[in-house]
Amino acid sequence: MNAQTLALIFLAQAGYVFLLTVQQANVHRRKYTWAFFNSFAIGLCQLAALWFIPHATAAIEFAAFLLAGPVAVVVGMRFHPPVKSADPVKHCTCVSNPQKVCEIHDYPCGCSRQDGFCGH
Repeated sequence: MNAQTLALIFLAQAGYVFLLTVQQANVHRRKYTWAFFNSFAIGLCQLAALWFIPHATAAIEFAAFLLAGPVAVVVGMRFHPPVKSADPVKHCTCVSNPQKVCEIHDYPCGCSRQDGFCGH
């Protein structure tokens, strides 16, 4: 077993899962620029994982690959703050929000309803 290969496998897979977790939050929050550049980082982690896995020979190296996912998804969830839960009917108001930005989704409301609530 090569300790360097073990660490690289873990880091490549952990980076991949972490970035996927962050990407989900970027997409949900409609952060186009962050999502665009994050996609490149996801691809690099995939390439690294594909490069190092064929060199893995010991069960501990495969275990590092499998353990990296659960660790990284929890770290990714802690990295991004949670999205505020929304009322299932009225997602956000534009009447009490002079910036016309949804407090929940962080994108423009586009109010077209008379009651001032967004129609998402």
